[in-house]
Amino acid sequence: MTTYKGKIAGDLILGKNDDASGVTSIGGSLDVSEGATCDLPGVTSIGGSLYVRAGATCDLPGVTSIGGSLYVSEGATCDLPGVTSIGGSLYVRAGATCDLPGVTSIGGSLYIYSIRKDGRRVATAEFVGFPAARAVQVKGVCNALPPKAVRAAADKFAEAARKASR
Repeated sequence: MTTYKGKIAGDLILGKNDDASGVTSIGGSLDVSEGATCDLPGVTSIGGSLYVRAGATCDLPGVTSIGGSLYVSEGATCDLPGVTSIGGSLYVRAGATCDLPGVTSIGGSLYIYSIRKDGRRVATAEFVGFPAARAVQVKGVCNALPPKAVRAAADKFAEAARKASR
């Protein structure tokens, strides 16, 4: 078990048994390894990218910006209630979930996979061009046409993102 505290000037890679609860800032990227738990209440920004991998859990209530991209995959969960800007792209896929209620700016592309309803995947969607977002693909299960309500929800999300960027 490794314990991290204070300001981290470069990258931080958290393993399954590591403790970083005393970290106050991360100048580089944060990589939350497979199965690890990341709870960093004192961190307000991540200078580089954030990677939340295979089954990892990440709770960053104080973070308001991510300088690079955000990758959440392979069943990982990520709670980022204060994030308003992501400098790079956003990738949430492979059964992952990420709570980003306050995002108003994404510098790169946005990819969202596995749109779910009641825990069941109902569609896959791809959005590009933030902050002037548009849904470029919305596919139902097995590439079928998605239900009209799902397509409407994807279009509504893109419209809200465009309005937020004005």
